[in-house]
Parts: sequence; structure tokens; C-alpha cells
Amino acid sequence: KKSHTHKILGHGEKPDYIDVIAMSSHITKHKPCWYCACPNQRQGRQCNKKVIPMSEDDLNGPFRCETCAAELEHCQRRYILNMTISDYSGQTWITAFNDEAEMMLNGKTADELNLIMQSDHNKFTEVLNSLTLRPMRFTLRVKVETVNDEPRVKASVARVAPIDFAKESKTLLGEIQALLM
Repeated sequence: KKSHTHKILGHGEKPDYIDVIAMSSHITKHKPCWYCACPNQRQGRQCNKKVIPMSEDDLNGPFRCETCAAELEHCQRRYILNMTISDYSGQTWITAFNDEAEMMLNGKTADELNLIMQSDHNKFTEVLNSLTLRPMRFTLRVKVETVNDEPRVKASVARVAPIDFAKESKTLLGEIQALLM
């Protein structure tokens, strides 16, 4: 089983996928963990491209979607949740996008979290802190991406699930028994 810190991981033509059981050890809270996305339908799917506020200081609308060439009264906020996760082998930065971040936040949408942030910053911090030190099973997509002409290994969450402790215990007991024989 490869550790997520293995040097070769993510360097192939296709991304590597690894399963880890880890817990969030730090969540970026100094800026919003979402972007404003276009809610319009395009080619049978939601556009989801980043929209631009039409006035400099107003993140509540109106917006412009360059992809759809449309002016919008409202946007749909979508998560880009940056965090570190830790396990026995160390820690790494990961990014959880909208669907996985919603699952981790017990179904709370980015729009709902934005309203909480605007009305009660302490509650906003409390919601994000609820992820800290909560063990989860992550399937990570690991791929080298070039940022500012520098290659960096990036890990994003492909799937996340709560841990089934009974199932995990049986698996570990089976592995221990196999070692003893």
C-alpha cells in the first residue's frame, strides 16, 4: 500500500487514485471557501463557471458570466475547500470541491454557509471547525499540475465517506490474523 507522500504518485500521464483514512487537521478560514458560479443551464448541464461581480465591492449581485455572456441577479456559491489532512504517515494539503465538501459539512451548501458567515462569524468558524479531527475515508485524485512554471503534486477529493468503524475493525483484525499465521 503506497503512502500518499510517495514521490512517484501523480507523475504519470493519468492521475493516481488512492484511498486514505485521515482527519482534517487545518481548514483555511481567512477567506471564503467558495466561488460564485453561474447557475444557468448550458448544453443540458449547469454552467458552474466563475462569475464576475458587476460592481467592485458587491458580492451579492449583479454578476456577469463570461462563458454564457449573461448578466445574473444571483450566483450559486460552490465550494473549493482547502484543508490539510493527517494520518499516521504525515499530512498533505487537499482540495474538496462542491459535492464532497457538502457531504463533509453534513449537506450544508456554500450559499447557506455564506449566509451564516455574514450573520454570525463565530458560527461560521464553528461549522468549519466541526470538520477538524473527524476521521473520514477519502479517495484522493493525485496529479502533478504546473503552477507558475513549477510542477506541484495536487490532491483533490474524488470521494469522501464517514468511517464504518465496525467494518474497519473487522478488516484490521483480519489483517492482524493474517500476519500472525
